[in-house]
Amino acid sequence: VDWSHPRIKEEPFHVTVNRARAAFYMKTIYNLCCRPGEELLQAKWRDITRKHSEQKDGAYYITLTVRHGKKVKRNRFDNTNELTYVSDYRYISMLAKWKEFLQEHGFPTGPEDYLFPLKKGRRDSLGRRMRAKRNQKEEYYTFWDSRASGAFLGRTRTKVLKWRKAKGEVSEKLEKEILSFTWYSVRHVSIKRMLKESKFPIHHVAEKANTGITMIQDWYS
Repeated sequence: VDWSHPRIKEEPFHVTVNRARAAFYMKTIYNLCCRPGEELLQAKWRDITRKHSEQKDGAYYITLTVRHGKKVKRNRFDNTNELTYVSDYRYISMLAKWKEFLQEHGFPTGPEDYLFPLKKGRRDSLGRRMRAKRNQKEEYYTFWDSRASGAFLGRTRTKVLKWRKAKGEVSEKLEKEILSFTWYSVRHVSIKRMLKESKFPIHHVAEKANTGITMIQDWYS
């Protein structure tokens, strides 16, 4: 959607970044079928490994190792302190575009930097001087946390509904679906499509989603 504002002609930096980050976050949840939240949001570039396909010449995919989140903590009793998600071949291109976007907008993309970064600090000169006097960094980078990502989606749902209503009549069912949409809805759609459209075996889906077969049966069968 093009930027539109009655007074501000150009889209602000933080709006551009928020929109692009949310789009890539959604693509990542869907493609890797991973859980949203800290499990994914605290991932760093060092957690990504590019793999050459053994089934298709010239094709690559990635594995993402996550070390945070409730699922990882629950598994520590059997010495498992990480989970691995696997992408399809399309994700490499999405990842490259995202990295290029971050670099163009001044975000660090080294091994210890976050995959979904958030820029903090003060941009105005007075605020920067005050932070410097307190021996604080003028700007620093952390990760986009669950609270911020949830707030973004909360603001976006009403905008999507407004956009959809401008296209035509909206049923009560569709309006309810739009207003109840969460980041977990993306994972739900990913699992559902693997089962019903791609016809993947249930054990394959459970392995890709890092969940149990029983969980898939209870929620999707």
